[in-house]
Parts: sequence; C-alpha cells; structure tokens
Amino acid sequence: MRENIFLARERLDNDFAGSKEAMLEIALDKVKQFQIASDTIIECEEKEILTLLILAGMFQAFSLGYGIGKVEGETLKKIIL
Repeated sequence: MRENIFLARERLDNDFAGSKEAMLEIALDKVKQFQIASDTIIECEEKEILTLLILAGMFQAFSLGYGIGKVEGETLKKIIL
C-alpha cells in the first residue's frame, strides 16, 4: 500500500500534472468561498498558507485513493477503511 501511495505522488507530479493544476484551482476557489462566507479580509500570505493546506489535503486524498484502488485491483477485494 505504501509503495502505491508513493507511486501516486510521483504520478501526480508527472502523468497527472493537469489534475494537480485543477486541484490548485479548486483550492484557490475554496479559499475565495471561505473568505466570502466568513466575511473577512485575508492577507495574501494567509491566503497562500490556507491554499497550501487545502491542496495538501487534496493531494493526500488522491494518493490514498490511488493506493487503495491499486490494492483492490491486485487483490480483487474491496477495502473498507
């Protein structure tokens, strides 16, 4: 499983570069939505930190999902976390 997660990270950097860019756009949109919902002004540096936090969570979810999918494909068994 761990090997598949590392493979997912590598593929995200290389093969899925478009997906990585899409995740960045989604994270930026989420920060804008948060700013509107909270009715606050967020400084540029704070926006960047919040975007990176959201993006890290998205990358982690992608990597775990990719790893689980690979294991399910190899074992033909459903994995429930």
